Amino acid sequence: MITQTQNTNDYIEPVIGAAKSRPTHTPISSTDASPVNSFGHKFKHKFINEQMRFAKKRLSEREAPQTLMQVGDLYLMKGNYKRAITYFLMAIDLKPDHLPAYEKILFACISHKDIDQANLFFRKVLEVTNRRPDILHKYAIFKALIDEKNRDVEEAISVLNEAEQKDPADYEVINTHGFILLNLKKDIEGSVTYFERSRSINNRYIHAINNLGVAHLRSGNPGDAEGLFKSVIEIDPRYIHSYQNLAYLYVNGKKYAEALETLVKAKHSQLILDHVWEHKIGWLLMELRNFEEAIPWYQKKIQEEKNNDLLYNNLGVCYKSVGLNTQGDACFEKAASLFKKHISGKRNLNIKIDHLKSSYNIGRSAVDRDDLDKLKETADFILRIHPEDAFGFYLRGAYLGRMKQYDNAKTYFEKSLEIEPRIREVYPDYSFILSSLDKDYEASIKLLEGALELGFDMPYIENNLAHAYILGGHFKKAEDILKKYKDDELPPSLSATKGLLCFRTGKNNKGDAYYTKAIERFASTKNKNIASQIWHYEKARHYLDNKKYEEAKVEIESASHLPESYVSDDVADLKSIIEEKISA
Repeated sequence: MITQTQNTNDYIEPVIGAAKSRPTHTPISSTDASPVNSFGHKFKHKFINEQMRFAKKRLSEREAPQTLMQVGDLYLMKGNYKRAITYFLMAIDLKPDHLPAYEKILFACISHKDIDQANLFFRKVLEVTNRRPDILHKYAIFKALIDEKNRDVEEAISVLNEAEQKDPADYEVINTHGFILLNLKKDIEGSVTYFERSRSINNRYIHAINNLGVAHLRSGNPGDAEGLFKSVIEIDPRYIHSYQNLAYLYVNGKKYAEALETLVKAKHSQLILDHVWEHKIGWLLMELRNFEEAIPWYQKKIQEEKNNDLLYNNLGVCYKSVGLNTQGDACFEKAASLFKKHISGKRNLNIKIDHLKSSYNIGRSAVDRDDLDKLKETADFILRIHPEDAFGFYLRGAYLGRMKQYDNAKTYFEKSLEIEPRIREVYPDYSFILSSLDKDYEASIKLLEGALELGFDMPYIENNLAHAYILGGHFKKAEDILKKYKDDELPPSLSATKGLLCFRTGKNNKGDAYYTKAIERFASTKNKNIASQIWHYEKARHYLDNKKYEEAKVEIESASHLPESYVSDDVADLKSIIEEKISA
């Protein structure tokens, strides 16, 4: 049985290149985003040290809270949190109600994971400010969100209730209450009430409107959410959260063009996208099959992130998709090399599956080329890193099948599908063994029908299923699959399968035409040989059935002289039968 040579372009796996995206929300008033330092570490530390000298010189002339704060900030930039806190405390000594110093101390404590110390200082802030509502509301956020190991949600809500009693019209406090209900109590309905209240007090308070959109999105009302996110952007065209939330909504709805347009609009507004959404632009270009733009986008991004293996993988996908297979394979190899370098010498690896996708793609290319050494090497690497990897099991099965260890190959295919039934490549390889070697046509049919139920309606799955139907005697079912394709649109594999159906149903002249067309169009020499061998085999069967033994002998001899293939055993068996008939 012929299977279509696996076209890597159909299966190569892109990755986003960053963490999974999700809706963003804003518990309190947003602050200006901190700029990312684009200069190198040496220059950065030189800059900090120079600033430190100037600041300390000013301190020697006159101690002032502002100068002490500047020195503390510089120590924070250097990562010396304890020294930073020392200077912030000195600022508080000079000015006991200096709130920025307390907030900096909190930031330093939280960054240093000193939650107990952070709690202590925040309670001090509450005392200094006489529990002002705006401070209470910040404290509630701190209690609810920062202390991840010991979240005290009820205390946070209690503090918010106190703040609301002091100022019932404080829309920021009310928004924060909704935020905690939405994200920590998982009370979507309750959160909507608070976000609506906040918006009713200030109908231009974008944080509450954005958060209300997130709540509607989570409750399954994307239409309402879309309108809210758009209204935020109308109020404040620089509000990045709603751009990203709108893009998230569109991606979830598979509206990739709208998602891309939203992110590009944010970029044109000179907004800084989160790392996730910055990388999503390239992914969206790929989903829209706009490879002409995706290729330069990834090339530029690689210049910015030279050690990002995921970017190389995606660039490889783009190259493959436009037929630049050599460049694509080189990118996959580069991605895998960077990943191997990253994990070299490390123990207890906790690897995200995305980083193995370049190896998956290398394995796919090895299958296409019948490069057994590379196929084995890739399968071994994947399973060494991730011993229960479904795609690794598939690649090992593919290797064993090509080494004619068919029972072992089936074992690995079964393992692969047990872990992840959506590994598309398993189905044609597994069904090939079931149909062509085991002659278990019903098992092959069941397997492939299951693939179609999963949504794999690609031609190569349908080709193998039609083959199994024909060999199992279900000609009508095979015909139903094949008639979906017009003759001038048939891939060569389906053309050969249609030729087989014609021979099995007595339409030999049509069968000859379909096989001729298939053999002309197959790019792979291997597939040309297999198609030719089956064609001669079918003609030999026809002559044998009609007792034209000499003609049958000519056809089976032609089949025998072709390079060995998966149907060579069938050819040998038929040859023996024909020779017996001639001898008799």
